[in-house]
Amino acid sequence: MKLKSDKLSLLQAISLVTNVTSTNASIPILTGVLLELNSENLCITSSDLRNTIQIKIQVSNHESGKTVVDASLFNNILKSLPDGPIEIIASASNFLIKSEVGEYNMAVMDPSDFVKIPEVKNHDSFNIQADLIREAILKTMGTVSTDELRPAMNGILMEFDRSHITFVSTDAHRLSQFKFDCPTSSNDSYLLDKKSFVVLKSILKKGEVKMFVDKTHILFEIDNVKLYSRRIDERYPEYKMVIPVPSDNKLIINRGQLSSVVKRLNLFSDKHTSILQFDLKTNSIEIKSEDHENGKHANEVVVGMYSGYEMKIGFNGKYLLEILSGISTEEINLEFTSPNRAALIRPEGVDNYMVLIMPAMLKQ
Repeated sequence: MKLKSDKLSLLQAISLVTNVTSTNASIPILTGVLLELNSENLCITSSDLRNTIQIKIQVSNHESGKTVVDASLFNNILKSLPDGPIEIIASASNFLIKSEVGEYNMAVMDPSDFVKIPEVKNHDSFNIQADLIREAILKTMGTVSTDELRPAMNGILMEFDRSHITFVSTDAHRLSQFKFDCPTSSNDSYLLDKKSFVVLKSILKKGEVKMFVDKTHILFEIDNVKLYSRRIDERYPEYKMVIPVPSDNKLIINRGQLSSVVKRLNLFSDKHTSILQFDLKTNSIEIKSEDHENGKHANEVVVGMYSGYEMKIGFNGKYLLEILSGISTEEINLEFTSPNRAALIRPEGVDNYMVLIMPAMLKQ
């Protein structure tokens, strides 16, 4: 294989595919990137077995061929080279990079050992606006579980109902739901792991994303990039059962103010539980924290509008702060059912996004 390219276009492509490359040294071929040169297109592929990404770029082809090289080393040398043209010459035993400042030789791996690219057959297909997918990912990424014993919760659920698409994630302590309008022919649900969405977000551009779905994989096509993601074959929890019905116990409060209070009171909470106590009365809101073991306690009265019956309810301050950091509106609405039921947090004036947070048990 022999080609010429400008450094920047090649670096952009390699940087994208290294988001997928595995660091699992027990399968060496997964640490590599597959380079295939045909005609004037260089096809670059990497995989971690669950996700496979391909990108095609135009280069000057002097001799077709294919090889596999270490993705991290290739990416790092390209980053360090000055802008300008580079030449690549690959053989069965060597990979040579020539630039204006030097020559760099790398070992190669056998391309026949590279993983097979998934085929998406008998698929359903959809066109979805990239900016809506990006926002949905950002709104649900923070509440994905990391518990490997509950694989269904390690991903984000996409629910289609012919007129809307709903993204859902939960870690059993919090649940995020983001819905947007998108007419489709589907009434199904699809579950992908968190990394799939991290990679998808990194390749999103303006315009539409083409999405193809079969029984085992989802293929996302964006211009010259293809991302194949294997679906999680697990039943997602019946999350709708834990979403409380609308309540008259409501708090409207400035998000920035509440965030600042939570940050301060977290410093005085038990480091093992991070519990904050909310004492809610009509137009009177007091938040408390304490750490008996270290002799610390604190409280603040905050400005807000609360309507409903008096209630004392606890929340994990760290979880609450993470939720607040993902909201951009000036004010937020909180709805409470009872001290032992989940509360709903919504940005003021936004009806397609909400976060549920489970209460923490308060000491009597």
